Amino acid sequence: MPATLYRNPLTDILFEQSKEFVGLYHVEQGWFTHVNSAGYRLLGYSSAQALYDEPARTLRARQLTPAEWTELRDRVLRDGSHEFEDELRRQSGELFWARVELTCLVVEQQTYFLVRLTDTTPLHVAEHRLAESMGRFEAVVSHATIGIVMCNRVGEILLANDKAHQLFGYQNDGMLHQRIEALVPE
Repeated sequence: MPATLYRNPLTDILFEQSKEFVGLYHVEQGWFTHVNSAGYRLLGYSSAQALYDEPARTLRARQLTPAEWTELRDRVLRDGSHEFEDELRRQSGELFWARVELTCLVVEQQTYFLVRLTDTTPLHVAEHRLAESMGRFEAVVSHATIGIVMCNRVGEILLANDKAHQLFGYQNDGMLHQRIEALVPE
């Protein structure tokens, strides 16, 4: 890569001041020609050169088939940009989730993708913990030996377990979306 091709104040800000991965991917060569320091550190490399020298030449946990790569490349070339979430691999082999943003860029008749990666692993961990917590909550409510009814602020029944339906004489989910006043005698 001609080192001076991308050197100007704007690219210095874009690349080196970003706290996320920013890199230029040379489409024809099939690998990165420039990556910022936050980028190679995110991937666990000791330097940008160590990343450039990576023999596997993929960051993805699952490498794209040639047909998938062609489809992705053509989409970015056609639309100018494309965003998606994918599971990537650090140099150590550790997997992580990232938001991938690809933007087409042509410089001196060479096609590049400007690549931005945002590590979304904390979001995935939080979603997983929330799903586990919801699973435990649902298990407690559904297997409770007492009737449980939950309403929103305006008194609409949002959740009622099987025992509550039995106690109040309703069929499965018959209480949902009714007002709590329907259960309370005059």
